[in-house]
Amino acid sequence: MTKSEILMIWQRWLRQASDETLVQAFRFTIVGIFAFAIDFAYLTYAVTVLQWNYLISAAVAYLIGLSINYLFCVSWVFSARRFQNQSVEYMLFTVIGVTGLGITEFVLWTGTDLYGLDFRLSKLFSLVVVAGWNFAARKFILFSDFGRAQRV
Repeated sequence: MTKSEILMIWQRWLRQASDETLVQAFRFTIVGIFAFAIDFAYLTYAVTVLQWNYLISAAVAYLIGLSINYLFCVSWVFSARRFQNQSVEYMLFTVIGVTGLGITEFVLWTGTDLYGLDFRLSKLFSLVVVAGWNFAARKFILFSDFGRAQRV
């Protein structure tokens, strides 16, 4: 592979705006790993150091990750934006995220209280389901070419 070909791949997958679902899913995964790392670290810190309840800790940590995720989604992951009003966009992004938080809390509670798993393992199980929900809902509700999309 030539230097020019590597640069083209780099540009397509990491730099240029893209409407390709595969490129967006790749970027969303990178953002998700970063946001999840912060979420997971804060959850662990709040439970083990601050001695907070794991469900309360998970909610706070999730909301921190949600804000980080929003910033990267609008600036890097998705190129089309359905809403020109950023307040409306962030509100809907948050509604989708709060739905994901509900799924997270349910999986955490089920895994930890019903099955006796460590809260961290339960959190990892929730990641798979919630990541799928968040990507699909955000792409099709917020960052799609349906309706009045605008290029960012």
